[in-house]
Amino acid sequence: ANEQLLKENEDLKRRVREQERYRMRWCLKLKGVKEDKDENIRVKVLQTLEKIAPDLNLEEAIDVVHRLGKRVDGRNRNIIILFTQRRIKEELWRRTKDSSICKQEHISFAEMLTQEDIQDRQRLWPLVEKARRAGKRAYFRGPHAFIDVRKVEEKQEN
Repeated sequence: ANEQLLKENEDLKRRVREQERYRMRWCLKLKGVKEDKDENIRVKVLQTLEKIAPDLNLEEAIDVVHRLGKRVDGRNRNIIILFTQRRIKEELWRRTKDSSICKQEHISFAEMLTQEDIQDRQRLWPLVEKARRAGKRAYFRGPHAFIDVRKVEEKQEN
């Protein structure tokens, strides 16, 4: 009975992690936007995004925009953008990578990751970095690392 409970507990944890990952796939984190006292953050973010991707219908594709954490004088909090359409989120994410607007405004975008996924990426980063230095194509998708389109398996870490 105890073994069964442990197995069910692990299964529930795995399912909750998957739900968290799925929910976060609909979001982007925006860093570096100056924080004003009485700002309308949705309008501010939409204006910035429309400079990056003027052809996308962002007004309809963005559901919620808010800053993270408590306000601290002299610091700009990160912004979370929740999209209603993943297709638009993915396209915008792709365009921000080499955007001159992002460079000019000193802003950057990041994926939303669970704490566990961040730890997985940190653990796999040396392998990705080594592969890139060797001229291979290496990247992350979620918590997983890929080198030359092949998923890095746990046993390859050593």
